[in-house]
Amino acid sequence: MKLEKQIQVVNNISKQDFQSDFVIPQIPVVIKNAVNHWAAFEKWQPDYLEQQVGDLKVSLKKSESFKHPDANQKDPGATMQLTFAQYLQKTVFNDDMVERKKYYLSGDENFFYTQGKQNPAYAPIADDFKVPELFDHNRLRDISFWLSVQGMFSWLHFDGNGCHNLNVQVAGSKRVQLFHPDQVSKLYPITLRENIQGFNFSKIDLVDYQASKFPLSKDAVYQETILEAGDMLFIPAVWYHGIHHLGDVNMNVNFWWQPETVQLSSNVMRSELLKTAHEAYLSKVMDNYDNPKWENWCKDEVKAAELLFACDEHLIAR
Repeated sequence: MKLEKQIQVVNNISKQDFQSDFVIPQIPVVIKNAVNHWAAFEKWQPDYLEQQVGDLKVSLKKSESFKHPDANQKDPGATMQLTFAQYLQKTVFNDDMVERKKYYLSGDENFFYTQGKQNPAYAPIADDFKVPELFDHNRLRDISFWLSVQGMFSWLHFDGNGCHNLNVQVAGSKRVQLFHPDQVSKLYPITLRENIQGFNFSKIDLVDYQASKFPLSKDAVYQETILEAGDMLFIPAVWYHGIHHLGDVNMNVNFWWQPETVQLSSNVMRSELLKTAHEAYLSKVMDNYDNPKWENWCKDEVKAAELLFACDEHLIAR
């Protein structure tokens, strides 16, 4: 893999310039000094969060290592429930530097706002930040919360919701590696045949990278940056990203919104393929893709499953 360049950095920016220079052409950018007015930058210390939302029941990811999800473990998507205070005890307040990295409070499960609804459970801290005035708020899909400790790694993936993402670093720091969607054939994505719930993840481990195992990846190029507290990273829709958690305590708020236009790519087409198949047929025969429902369907509907798999694999190879 080759580092192509550092992600461009701008010092604050108008909505008009952000849209014309970065959103429409779908170019990543780090924006500095745009959210310094947030109360969260002063308030969001572990003790404050424990006081405000300590009793809140939260879902979190559990890994056997520091990688989330860890593709090498039996159940990469394993989750568990604790109170927010219990999560802090297992991570931030835990002196066991190995054990504390196994638990990740992820924005995939923890929302301030999702698809038109506020989450009242996070109301005590929801006024500590504001939605950036950089996109049409009518297109807002989700606002999510992430909390992690030093040494963790978020596995290489693209956001399966098909949305643009503004990722605000509230505390700590992270190294982010971004891959353009046109790199998909070199990133060895997990196919629908292999794991329908992991279709937006790569098989490549960026931490313990093995070029011999994934020979095409040697020609993959990426951009990267180090996000510091107060930085805001624009990740265009369906760009692959892997994230290294550098700060002792890392907190992020993500704002996902539906793009007005998208650049046609294998990732977009794969997402639309699964969405269309789900809406037209799969949702009528199963309410989720948990085993054994999905495996039984694949065995019972061999021709339909094979057509879906073949289309997916063709899109990856194109």
